[in-house]
Amino acid sequence: MKVLITGNLGAIGSSLSKNLESNGILFQGFDNRYPYDHPFFGDIRDQERLKKAMFKCDGVIHLAAISRVLDAQNDSEKTIEVNVQGTQNIIDSLNKNQWLIFTSSREVYGKSSVIKLGEHSPSNPQNLYGLSKSMAEETIRNHCKGSYTILRLTNVYGSLTDRSERLIPSLVRCALENKPITVFGPERCFDFVHIHDICNGFIGVIDKMAKSSKITNQILNLTSGEGVRLSEVADQCRKLSKSDIPIHYGLHKNYEVDNFIGDPRQAKQVLNWEAKIPFATGLNNYIEQCKQGVL
Repeated sequence: MKVLITGNLGAIGSSLSKNLESNGILFQGFDNRYPYDHPFFGDIRDQERLKKAMFKCDGVIHLAAISRVLDAQNDSEKTIEVNVQGTQNIIDSLNKNQWLIFTSSREVYGKSSVIKLGEHSPSNPQNLYGLSKSMAEETIRNHCKGSYTILRLTNVYGSLTDRSERLIPSLVRCALENKPITVFGPERCFDFVHIHDICNGFIGVIDKMAKSSKITNQILNLTSGEGVRLSEVADQCRKLSKSDIPIHYGLHKNYEVDNFIGDPRQAKQVLNWEAKIPFATGLNNYIEQCKQGVL
């Protein structure tokens, strides 16, 4: 089996690539962070290059995106080009025998009074990033020629290639460097899943889709079903780093979701998947890795 991974140099893609290799699955990367003359260089806005890269691949794992809420808000045109039109280019390049795994986000749910949101909860995005993911999902549902699975991810942590400005990498860096921590919206509560669990979820989907299982054309949450308040995240970062730095609090942006906990039961039923790494354990492991000079 051979799989194309768009955005394979990102936080999820870099870990997933190694996981595929360890499971004997060949992959081809497709990422615009490679040098232009690298065989894995590619931009999903370039459909001709996409078609060539997808040739002889059994399926596509589509990770490439403008993936931060703030980045999307600051550049709406590029966000639509990449997240929506780029996804359309992939769909147009697929043949009916190739499957697609699309990486979506909890942001499609937006704000809700429901405690745990399942796959059938209404889409109500509060920001451009969430809207772009929702639009891409709709495009896939309406136009994908082959089989597809849409994975809605929550806050993924634990990848050493994650962007430094994301929540947990930035908090851990401040704690290890003895700099004050600032948390915006400390009472907000989110569902966190370790990168190792996320990769296992992807492997489970690939296995099912390669066997033409009934998993095809479904949406699945890869979530833990448990919430952690941001004030607690910051406090754990400080304690596990053995730091006594102060924690400051501020207001979050109005386009940021207040809370999210996902219902993981469908993924358990379909994949026999569940998030197994407790948040405190995963965070401690990440901090120990970062102490070795990664950050």
